[in-house]
Amino acid sequence: MIREGWEQSQRRFEALWHNERLDRNTVAIQLIDDPQKPFLDELLPLSEEHRRFMDETFIYEMLREQMARVRFYGDAFPCMTLYLGTCAHGAYTKKVDYSVSSGSVWLHPVMDDITDTLQFDENAEFLQATTRIIKHLTAHNSREYLIGNTDNCSSLDTLSSLRGVDNLLVDMLTEPEAVESQIAVLQNILCRTENGFAEPLLATNGGGTVTEFMHLWSDGYHHQLQCDMAAMISPALFERFAVPELSDAARWMKRVVYHLDGQEQIRFLDMILSIDNIQLIQWTPVAGQPPTSAFIPELKRIQAAGKGLVLFPHVSEMPTLLAELAPKGIHFVPQGVETEEQALAVLQMLERA
Repeated sequence: MIREGWEQSQRRFEALWHNERLDRNTVAIQLIDDPQKPFLDELLPLSEEHRRFMDETFIYEMLREQMARVRFYGDAFPCMTLYLGTCAHGAYTKKVDYSVSSGSVWLHPVMDDITDTLQFDENAEFLQATTRIIKHLTAHNSREYLIGNTDNCSSLDTLSSLRGVDNLLVDMLTEPEAVESQIAVLQNILCRTENGFAEPLLATNGGGTVTEFMHLWSDGYHHQLQCDMAAMISPALFERFAVPELSDAARWMKRVVYHLDGQEQIRFLDMILSIDNIQLIQWTPVAGQPPTSAFIPELKRIQAAGKGLVLFPHVSEMPTLLAELAPKGIHFVPQGVETEEQALAVLQMLERA
């Protein structure tokens, strides 16, 4: 059993995807027991940091320990994540350079020219590792936890890692057709591999899928999309290079949540909202930028377009958001909740809304 009340949470999530609301909004709150105590992965020496991404046995032990120390409130659920770096489908090619540091995997530029051949490698280290980890986590699952999707989500962002951001920005202006061609290659790799991962995940998750860092569940197949590189390009370039990619992925991903990372993307909001199969927009409060509640007009634009919201506000912003926004179709992941009393107060607030 995933947790008590999970069936009702599933119904709430389904309402969210349909831009509706049942008895209350979906909300995910997790409290860590003994937060000062280091986790297993934090005790790894730097020389072994790769184990948190590549060693399926260690990953299983690491995630089991993490879940054992978490209390779940609202619609939060125990989940094991598949993370080998964001946009790791770039590492499913025959030419890869990467490093592991600061809790993440970093792909380094390997393309000397935008016309360099990108070729799928079915024996790639990262692809083999992801397949191996999925197999291990599913084999040990007795319906105690769900397994999240990969963080492979943007071919334009992936291309910027493989080519180098500065180089790619120049390529967009000087060799746009070559950029489009490489995005198409990476899109094919993304589609091919994610479809392969989906089958065991759906079977293990009872027919559903999870975007773990958003604490988001869906019946059937869904995935996250993003274009973090958008912060550095114009609306015209976004329309040419990002919109076709997002539209293509949204067609075969069935259900989509778009990770809108920072106020710089507001200038693309209408284009993003025009993509039919993006059902949810995750508004990300970026460090150094105003809080979520400072963007009420933009959040209302999203709702007016018929899209749902995934919000990560500080808990102190919740009353303002509930007062200003339409209540349906919002998933909350409140930040700054430190006690059970606060968690229960958030639930009571949502039940009254």
